[in-house]
Amino acid sequence: LGWTATEASLTRVLSATRETEHFVIHYMPGSATAREIEMVAAEHEYAWQTLEAKLGRTPERKVVSYIFVTGEQRQALLGADKVEVSPPWRQHMYLSQRPWPHDVMPHELGHSFLGDFGDPILGLPIRGLHFDGALVEGLPTALAPRQLDNLDLHEQAAVLDRLRSEEHTSELQSLA
Repeated sequence: LGWTATEASLTRVLSATRETEHFVIHYMPGSATAREIEMVAAEHEYAWQTLEAKLGRTPERKVVSYIFVTGEQRQALLGADKVEVSPPWRQHMYLSQRPWPHDVMPHELGHSFLGDFGDPILGLPIRGLHFDGALVEGLPTALAPRQLDNLDLHEQAAVLDRLRSEEHTSELQSLA
């Protein structure tokens, strides 16, 4: 179930490593990730720079990224099949290999960035005496790019505003 997963047990299987300025990326030799590792590394760094520009801060240490060939492999090694995860307190991302652009990695990196912003033990956002679940998922979701439409939240809001304005303009013109 992955309860005994350690960095050593994961890197025995994901034994290839690419280190960048902000990441240590572990992946399986001979995998699609191995063939595209320079693009994967560049995508990681681009996501880092994007979050740094939005937040004005970065984690104090490198983020470790484990890229599994499949969810089934992640299940066997870590215990998580259907979800990609990034515990803020570890600043590790456990991802599946995906075609470029990776549609989940920027979100998971948002969790890693939270590790240095949250409480000192788990890196979770705390409000009062309780952690704020809305911020745990909401902030990474808000900060991550939207691959399907290539619009961030502000751009989406602007489009909706324009559509509403055009709708009202059309209504006014039909009344004239």
